[in-house]
Amino acid sequence: MQLALIIITAITAGIIAWQAWETRRASTAMRRSLKLQEIAAQQWLLIEGWRIEARDPATGIPDRFEIAAEVTNPTGAPLTIVSVSASVDGFPAIELKIGNVLGPNEPCKFAVPVSLSSDQKDWYKEYRLSLGIRGSVMYKDALGESKAQPFGKTCNCDPGTSGRFYDWQPVKPAADR
Repeated sequence: MQLALIIITAITAGIIAWQAWETRRASTAMRRSLKLQEIAAQQWLLIEGWRIEARDPATGIPDRFEIAAEVTNPTGAPLTIVSVSASVDGFPAIELKIGNVLGPNEPCKFAVPVSLSSDQKDWYKEYRLSLGIRGSVMYKDALGESKAQPFGKTCNCDPGTSGRFYDWQPVKPAADR
């Protein structure tokens, strides 16, 4: 009788251990699946369509103009653009509070104002004006998580084009070249 009790207890303990093992294995698989879902649901922004606009005056050498671009949500869920901040050649240029909900593949334009010094006007006239634009777009994804999308461009500005834009690269000191 006691032997039967010992055997039943051992079988019960074995079944409980097996259930614990399978539960652990299932929870590990579930965590991996959730991680994959999180990765698939991540959101980001595209910042494209860079150009010079609003030259004042429209012809000749302007005192000021705007560098404009579009922010687009390439993901399948809406997100909220909170703000855009940018600097031109290291000097703060804009801090826009936006608050727009941006649907999938929907663009939102922003513009960075630029006022030219007398030296910059001369460089512009001689097709030598190059400006560095750096900043970030702050947004909240579909889950309400705050994120930042940085951007950086170098704009070669001149009277004949809407600007030529290149990915921003920091200029190395002459000693490092």
